[in-house]
Amino acid sequence: MRNSLWIVLAGALGCDSLWSSSLIPNPQRCEVTPDVCPQGHVCDMATGRCLATTAAAPSARCSPPWRTAQSPAGFTGSAFVISTSTVEDVVSIALGDLDGSGTLDLAAAGNQGTLWSFLGSGTGQFTAHNTNTLGGPAAMLRLADLNSDGRRDFLVSNIGLRQVHTILAAGDGGFGMASVRAVANLGGALAVADLDGSGGLDVAAALDGTNGWSVLLGDGSGGLAAGRGVPNSRALSSLVGGDFNGDGTVDLATIANGESSVYVYYNRDNSSQTYMRQEYPLATGQYAYGITGGDFDCDGRTDLAIGTTGNNRIAVLFGNGQGGFPASVSLSTAAEPRELVAGDVDGDGATDIVFFDQYGDLYVVSSRGTRSLSTPPQRINGATATASLQIADVNKDGRADLAMVEQYKSLRVLLNTTP
Repeated sequence: MRNSLWIVLAGALGCDSLWSSSLIPNPQRCEVTPDVCPQGHVCDMATGRCLATTAAAPSARCSPPWRTAQSPAGFTGSAFVISTSTVEDVVSIALGDLDGSGTLDLAAAGNQGTLWSFLGSGTGQFTAHNTNTLGGPAAMLRLADLNSDGRRDFLVSNIGLRQVHTILAAGDGGFGMASVRAVANLGGALAVADLDGSGGLDVAAALDGTNGWSVLLGDGSGGLAAGRGVPNSRALSSLVGGDFNGDGTVDLATIANGESSVYVYYNRDNSSQTYMRQEYPLATGQYAYGITGGDFDCDGRTDLAIGTTGNNRIAVLFGNGQGGFPASVSLSTAAEPRELVAGDVDGDGATDIVFFDQYGDLYVVSSRGTRSLSTPPQRINGATATASLQIADVNKDGRADLAMVEQYKSLRVLLNTTP
């Protein structure tokens, strides 16, 4: 697909390019991570299916709006406790179809190594289903179909034992066969994408210190091969995959917390996983903390949004589809942005940015499909986030809903009620 592939750590959805009427059936709902869509297709948030793209004019490349007004988005929801322990905090959650029902389920991981699975009802409610344990503290949880059976499997970074765990979905939403791959200097952050062009899913794992990140190639049955290191001079904290130069391969955008640059690794050779690193400095006084990807100006090319500390701003780097980000804008925020996700939450067809700040307050930055952003960010009342913000349509009404960890012991799901 033309510069529309983006695999974001928190999951993402939004406008990628104009959709034709050609539908490609897909056993997985694709609205959480669009990596399941074949080449030349993008994910339709409303149906969870892949749609063929066309080469329409840039001004027409936003997804079809489900409303025409540009009033603020609205949300409603409630929290539910998933850990009554006084010692274990929930550090990461993910959404995906665990049992093949076509409805999004939810998984969570704790800092003492507990894993939880919850089955979704399709109405925004989730029921506790199963638990498992890693034997060490989890840092990040991802869901991806690692063995092509139509169900999302569990992928977890265990920073205590320096291991990446893959646990196949059992078929009923529980935990099946597990395997472990030791990764020296494992830092915690993970991204899932087809890194070698084989058609299967692989893993990019951030490393600590000055070790960069590691490529872990999937074997198609749920296992991961030994990693190949890609050096970087900083400890990377976030990874975002996407085709940033239009060559049909997955590149990787990365940040290191507190650093004033974005590092993009361009995939030069699928077969050997050879990458060329390019540094893109942020404006003076901006220090990266969170990152997400999406087409924020509706030109069919992948852009990057970065939450920055120091001067408390959201910076957007607009991609040119040829391996560069020549234009940028930034927007002031009330406090330090921490974690960002992208999706159309106000229904106008353009990809917006949702983030929480250092105090846990949630905000929406609305895009108009051009290189301008709403001012100021809109506060989402009734919830606070402490980790792992997610965005997806959990009740199948075509609107982008939110899920997050709240106060480390609970999950909150906010349903999008925008008319």
